[in-house]
Amino acid sequence: MINGTKQSPENPPPFASVHTGRTIMFAELSKLMDFSTGKDTDFESLLNENVIGKRTQANKKDTIGRLRRLYLFNETDPSFKMFHYLWGLIPGQQKPLLALLLAITRDNLLADSIDTVTKIAFGDRLPVQILEETIEAHYPKKYSEKTLLSIAQNIASSWKQSGHITGKVKNIRTQVNPSYYHVTYALFLGYISGFRGDFLFNTKWTKVLDCTDNELRILAQEAAKRDIITYQFAGNIVIVNFNSLIKKLNIHAIEN
Repeated sequence: MINGTKQSPENPPPFASVHTGRTIMFAELSKLMDFSTGKDTDFESLLNENVIGKRTQANKKDTIGRLRRLYLFNETDPSFKMFHYLWGLIPGQQKPLLALLLAITRDNLLADSIDTVTKIAFGDRLPVQILEETIEAHYPKKYSEKTLLSIAQNIASSWKQSGHITGKVKNIRTQVNPSYYHVTYALFLGYISGFRGDFLFNTKWTKVLDCTDNELRILAQEAAKRDIITYQFAGNIVIVNFNSLIKKLNIHAIEN
């Protein structure tokens, strides 16, 4: 319990953030997911077999722990089960954005940077100092100056991996180009978090897709045409559900 608030794996304390030492580690994630053989994949065995290719036992242990913290690799968890399913459908260049959607669910420090990053105009610079200021604003005097800089650099690297930032020296804000699969996952993550109807289109997950509200709804319609989701609207009434996918993937414990 921290400051009177009970913590859980789904809501880790800020100091548990992967970004105190790493990034979203897309390269390692890809190596692991590429070994997946489908819904019955034994991710624990893959992790223990070191398919991520770490040279030392200490590095392997640290990396595995941080990967688990971000991505779970637990088929009983709806967020990972849907992630695993969609991973097998989307092209390789679109997978980093999918990884980010799950990562912001699991990592407080990364999620805290969403507004800072998304409010930067496309083509403008995003200095690391701004990310430092964001972290300090959320957790005043929590980190030393050296640690604050390191965390900010890690967060910037994660946003580079997802495609929101480009450039080796100057961090330039770049617009990502999501597909209806990304919108499906963003809406699903909102759905299992308790959002319904119109509220699903205004969450932290939809925010990182760099879409207008109208663009999000067009992509939702595309997903509905392919029977991936149900998306219906009439006037002020909006219905979004995932009943077909939930049934197909045998996902449990989700309230309509």
